[in-house]
Amino acid sequence: MIASLAAALCVATFPMRALPTVTWHDNLQPAGRVTAEGVHLDLDIQRGMWYPNGEDRAGTDVLAFAVRGQNPTTPGPLLRLRLGTRVTASVRNTTTEVLVVHGLGVRRSLAVFDSLVIPPSATVQTSFVADAEGTFFYWGAQPGETLEDRKYEAALLSGALVVDPAVGEVPPDRILMIDVLVERLMIDSTLEEAGDVLAINGRPWPHTERMTHAVGDSIRWRLINASPRSHPMHLHGFYFRVDAAGDWQQDTLFDVRQRRMAVTEHMEPGSTRTVVWSPDRPGGWLFHCHLSFHATPNAPLGKEFRENPDYFLKSIFEDNRDDAAHHVEHHMGGLMLVTRVEPKGGVYPALRPVERTLRLQVIATPDSNIFMRRYGYGLVEGTGTGASSVGPAPVLVLQRGEPTDVVIHNSTPEATSIHWHGVEIDSYSDGVVGVGGYAHMPTPPIMPGDSFIARITAPRSGSFMYHTHVSDIRQQGKGLAGALLVVDDRAAYDVAHERVYLAQMDLNEKGSDLEPRLNRRSAGMPPDTVRARETYRLRLMNLTLAGAGLRFQFVSDGAPAVWRMVAKDGFELPEWQQDVSASPRAVSIGETMDVLWKPFPGSSGWFELRSGGGALIVRQRIEVIAER
Repeated sequence: MIASLAAALCVATFPMRALPTVTWHDNLQPAGRVTAEGVHLDLDIQRGMWYPNGEDRAGTDVLAFAVRGQNPTTPGPLLRLRLGTRVTASVRNTTTEVLVVHGLGVRRSLAVFDSLVIPPSATVQTSFVADAEGTFFYWGAQPGETLEDRKYEAALLSGALVVDPAVGEVPPDRILMIDVLVERLMIDSTLEEAGDVLAINGRPWPHTERMTHAVGDSIRWRLINASPRSHPMHLHGFYFRVDAAGDWQQDTLFDVRQRRMAVTEHMEPGSTRTVVWSPDRPGGWLFHCHLSFHATPNAPLGKEFRENPDYFLKSIFEDNRDDAAHHVEHHMGGLMLVTRVEPKGGVYPALRPVERTLRLQVIATPDSNIFMRRYGYGLVEGTGTGASSVGPAPVLVLQRGEPTDVVIHNSTPEATSIHWHGVEIDSYSDGVVGVGGYAHMPTPPIMPGDSFIARITAPRSGSFMYHTHVSDIRQQGKGLAGALLVVDDRAAYDVAHERVYLAQMDLNEKGSDLEPRLNRRSAGMPPDTVRARETYRLRLMNLTLAGAGLRFQFVSDGAPAVWRMVAKDGFELPEWQQDVSASPRAVSIGETMDVLWKPFPGSSGWFELRSGGGALIVRQRIEVIAER
């Protein structure tokens, strides 16, 4: 379809008045007037005060969209319509600066979009036809500012635009828009970056909306990353199916063969996703960004930041024992959402009799200074006492379908927990204090000297991870993360043809520097030997705190090494989705990837972990020797 664009410019003046409050918007009610000609929408761009930490706390002034005559919201008004609908929009700039609005235009023309340049106190009118189905968004910025640049006052100038099929029933869904705003304050006569706030539909955790569903519900989310940062979004306890992927310019609905399963989906700035999942177990479940710094306590704003500029370091290194039971509510923030799943008929799942028991000890160095303390896990065999010094976490190997109790003993002087990342598990054992479990049996923290029994009956074989979910940046950044493998038959597990590569980050004593590591090593790893023409399974994992762009690669001395991607997040891929190439493998935070590699004679080389920009982090020499 060809859409027409008509722009008219008119200038007006607006009296000075107190800034309105920018309220959050849950993307439930579409805006605009429906007529025989289509949808008419009158938008204002206003400056207002946003109070993400609550209206009883300090706020910050931002730019936001509003339905004309109403207060501004974040996200902006929802534009939702049927395919083929004509949209007529009037956008008025009530501010004193020139702004540009993108996204209110056609999608199938050569121009893709028409940018609307709106001078101060001016109105621009535009008309277009919604000529492509999908999840999109419109956004505003300063002239010349890209979406990746937009992080200050204009960072919340975004609104969802969803185009549904022309006919037929539209399945119920929720639209979740991610925004990030960085506040700038005048400090010592210099305009400097202060705290940043990360929000879902205008709310940072713990103010984000609480979702409620029942076992068996079909849950459909449209995810929109309108922020300038990448976000690996992770769902606890369940796989979701990715049905569509796009950005603010285009969207691709996958056919059945293209759809894929994941527990973590990496979302670049400006990207969109449509995901579907269905819970088969009750309890409380998290959906959050697994880049740890995007789920930390929310920054104080304005006067509160000036009074407490070191809030972030204090939150990392504070003693968590006194408030451990409320850790997730009081010591986490940002991009987090909770879904409470109710059991059908009030019946909770019964546990099968345990068949195997493991004892895992949480250990710490004897430093009384919490800044210096380091952590680790020790697998306790028999009647032993476990590891006496911190080191790489043991690789736990479980058998598919075998009910296993993991008895966790906390020998550290602070509270902790363990989340079994990617494993389809009961909520009580999921390890999220303050969210997991049930009303009659909430998940407790593991206090110093205490123990907790996590029941794991893994329904599928694959590569998973385990890590703390209390004081994440400090405890995980100083050692509490490990690999968990589920196999069909432990007795037949061929460890000689398995390699586990877990990327982590090491937090220094000041909390100001992160050093990437691979299997807890930051320098050269010891050489490894493999046999030619034998198949090896490489399990690639990323539990760094801020390494969303990491990639694994093999640099061969001879011909390029070809490897086959066979699993993502522990989910075996169908044959037609198994990519075979010599390309580096990007593994975002919270993701695992399994590749099969059959080395050939003369293909010795280097296995490397590199940053998204290509910088070498760590490497290991791999020597290929003759076949048996």
